[in-house]
Amino acid sequence: MLIFQRLSLYLLLALLSINICANAPPESEALDKAYSHQHEVRFSPRKLRLVDINHHHSNFLFRGNMPLSHNHFAYDELMDSMSHELEKIHGAELPPNLLILDISLLNTVVESSLLRIEEHYARTHPDRLLLIHHPVYGALSSPDHHHHALAHHLAHIPFLEGTYRLVESLHEHMNRDYGRPVAVFVHCKAGSDRTGMIIGAYQMLYLGMSYREAIQRAEEVARRPIKYLQHNGLKWMAHYYRDVLGIHTVGEI
Repeated sequence: MLIFQRLSLYLLLALLSINICANAPPESEALDKAYSHQHEVRFSPRKLRLVDINHHHSNFLFRGNMPLSHNHFAYDELMDSMSHELEKIHGAELPPNLLILDISLLNTVVESSLLRIEEHYARTHPDRLLLIHHPVYGALSSPDHHHHALAHHLAHIPFLEGTYRLVESLHEHMNRDYGRPVAVFVHCKAGSDRTGMIIGAYQMLYLGMSYREAIQRAEEVARRPIKYLQHNGLKWMAHYYRDVLGIHTVGEI
């Protein structure tokens, strides 16, 4: 009976502390339009960063914000910014015939109009862009709010929208031979919080970066602290990588 009660408690706390459910409420066209009208979205070259390179396959990992300009997909601006960033960091040029693998973290509650622009561009330009939509949200509470032993158990439970798996898939894309060079481009609307969470996790898991460094990098791009839900999410992932997978470079959390 005691074991059953403990398992029930673990499950309840897991549901409260992990991500908001991926099954978001049905989209509201009125809400979506009002939100888009009040928050004009425009691609910002300042937020674009080169995260990783696979030299063998000429695959690149970039992060940024929604590639939009005057309500159109900002393909040329995105390519120019990627080229400038690569030249600045490595003194190299983007290879020709580059395919953009667009990893869109947008949600379908208030960002569906933005997602439709991406979907339309991917349908009409399949030679340029492949879209993968994977909404992420963050975590409702922090591991700091739980006893260490309980937090260790909760860290074993994957986020409801498969955030751990999404980070692993980025590494798989980077190491896949697509028969042409690929730029994996991870973005949300602002390119700060959700993007910072996913890229921060990638940097801890595959680039040997500490949690403190990952948070610092994310906040440098955002020019402010990362928002509550995504900061919590990155903390849970840091605990999972360090305490479950044994990646000690994550360091102090």
